[in-house]
Amino acid sequence: MRCREFELLLCDYLDEQVDPESRREMDAHRIECGPCEEALADAEFGLSLLRQVSPVEPPAELIGEIIHSTVGVGSGRLAPAGGGESLPGWLQPFVQPFLQPRFVMGMAMTAMSFSLLTFYGDRAVQMYQDDRGEGLTAILALAGPATDFWDQSITVYDSAVDFYQLQMNAYRGAGEGAGE
Repeated sequence: MRCREFELLLCDYLDEQVDPESRREMDAHRIECGPCEEALADAEFGLSLLRQVSPVEPPAELIGEIIHSTVGVGSGRLAPAGGGESLPGWLQPFVQPFLQPRFVMGMAMTAMSFSLLTFYGDRAVQMYQDDRGEGLTAILALAGPATDFWDQSITVYDSAVDFYQLQMNAYRGAGEGAGE
């Protein structure tokens, strides 16, 4: 065993997650190698110190601020995503969470993925069935559509990222206006 391998397996060794053969190799190596023995001793000492520390609970205010800063809930308002204002007042609390930029973008990407998978998957099956026994020809025939699929996916992803950034900028702008 080399020192680099010893270092890579050191955490697993301390957690007793290495197999018996690797453990024997590591024990033999550390006896022969002073720096690795010292590294193991340091790691064991650090681990013993960590085990003595009592767990710390973050304050509830900090958790609330983190949630508010990341998903826009917690202060009684949600990120403006558009479309919810035209709904009746009693329906807005139920629909508004689904109009959040992250949710909308995630659902759009899922729908796009399924539609592209269905379209190109159907074409692949059709090409394969048409060739009957010429599977390689069918696979090679998909090279062009696969490249088109990739290019379309990149374009859609870039558009989704731009949309998300615009929504987040609008959200930040609305938050600054509310605080004034």
